[in-house]
Amino acid sequence: MAFDLKPAMQAAVAGILTLGLPDTAWALGAAAPFTPPRAAQQASAAADSAAAATEGLAGLRRGRLSMALIDGAWHRVGDAVRGARLAQIDAHGVLLRHADGRRERLWLAAPMATSAASGAQP
Repeated sequence: MAFDLKPAMQAAVAGILTLGLPDTAWALGAAAPFTPPRAAQQASAAADSAAAATEGLAGLRRGRLSMALIDGAWHRVGDAVRGARLAQIDAHGVLLRHADGRRERLWLAAPMATSAASGAQP
């Protein structure tokens, strides 16, 4: 048995069904003229934290094919990184060699001060 609803009744049913949708559901799609301010602020904060997470040495992959995640991209030994060559990958970080002979060490985590260096008493 098929029901034939009039257009006004169809519009009323569609309106009732959409009452439970969140506020941002109305701004979805290519025809949306704007992004709600709350959503724009959240997107901006997420982009800022993602950018901060991709700067510097963020990860290491050890094994047969060692790689380092530097500035948001994976690199192998020999690759050009930050104007230098990636010379070494070890468990704690990487070593970059610049063309002028200078070495730069990027640590996966900042080295911790030893108790003698920090002046701590046992």
